[in-house]
Amino acid sequence: MPFVGSSMGPGTLQATGARVVIASGGKLRARAGTTLPHTPAHSFCKRSARLTLRATLQDYRSSDYYEDQGKIPEKQGSLTDFPFSDSDLDDYDQLSKSSESFDDQEGLKQYPGVFRGVADDPSIHNPLDRQNRLGCGWLGALLEWEGVVVGDYSAEHKRAWLTLAEEEGKSPPLAFVLKKAEGMKSEQVIAEVLCWSRNPMEVRRLAQRKAELFQSNLGSMEYQVNPGIVEFLQNMGTNDVPCALATSAPASVVETALSDLGLEGYFTAIVTGDDVERHRPDPDGYMYAAMCVGRVPKRCIVIGNHNSCIEAAHYAGMKSIALANNRPAYELASADLVVRQLDELSMVNLKQLFRMEDLENMDEPELETELETQSFPSTTTMDLFGDDW
Repeated sequence: MPFVGSSMGPGTLQATGARVVIASGGKLRARAGTTLPHTPAHSFCKRSARLTLRATLQDYRSSDYYEDQGKIPEKQGSLTDFPFSDSDLDDYDQLSKSSESFDDQEGLKQYPGVFRGVADDPSIHNPLDRQNRLGCGWLGALLEWEGVVVGDYSAEHKRAWLTLAEEEGKSPPLAFVLKKAEGMKSEQVIAEVLCWSRNPMEVRRLAQRKAELFQSNLGSMEYQVNPGIVEFLQNMGTNDVPCALATSAPASVVETALSDLGLEGYFTAIVTGDDVERHRPDPDGYMYAAMCVGRVPKRCIVIGNHNSCIEAAHYAGMKSIALANNRPAYELASADLVVRQLDELSMVNLKQLFRMEDLENMDEPELETELETQSFPSTTTMDLFGDDW
């Protein structure tokens, strides 16, 4: 099978068989009859090919195939006559050497591979590392802050919003509006849910004031760790599953609380409201957290206690686990798994979420229309009885 090198760069050589075509800025090309020993494409050595090609061209030039003008005569299967002079060979040597020096610095282009799953990466040279990515145990856990790692403080948030509305002379938000605002960034709530202002500076001022009111509502009350969270994080660390914290809370509050609770060592990455523009139900925070832990979104599991967490996880292509610790389980039925406490989860439960991964990514077969093999004439009652009807 001939080599093809129509759109290659200067000084490059592509191998697909026993015949070569060289692209060197359009100055030198080997025609039909210029053959090399058959070498597989993935183990082709460019330097050896250059030396062999030069020797082959010189051999042809000194043979009876060449005329006095130094041209390849017309032969069966050749394209057109083309001169091969000493300057052409020297130009090719110079271009090939520059190409080799570039390859030594940047590395050879990875031989294209075949993707075998959503987590596969053909650029990985170690086959064991690549095989490890294909297993169900190669995953990441993304946890929410309030309601999952610590207790649920939605009541304190509601009081803070009502107090802020009273201070600003706004009408108090309704209960279903505050329920919709749970887990969202304060800037999102002010600009999109409550529609108080669109001015960035005013939105920022109101968001900072709301954070101060929330901290004052907490008072001396400290964050309490949810039951089972420490056991779950330890289990994830034992199985080499990276965990990330994704929350809309400010970074200063989260980092201080994690340090006080002694949980900062369990998380590979911490994504707060200061790192992304939008949080749930938008998947921006989860997508950034997945990138921080080095996992593809389809191999990440979001653990939250609200329907907005489930919505954002599914929108990003992730699995979701709902923690029904303060609400009925039927309200979180859209999640892939619902538990009461995180210590109920084992590594087997997490792997089971990806057991149907191959079937989910398969293309649905196209339905073929059934063709009628025999057509029957259509008759009506009037056709049967004729004029007597």
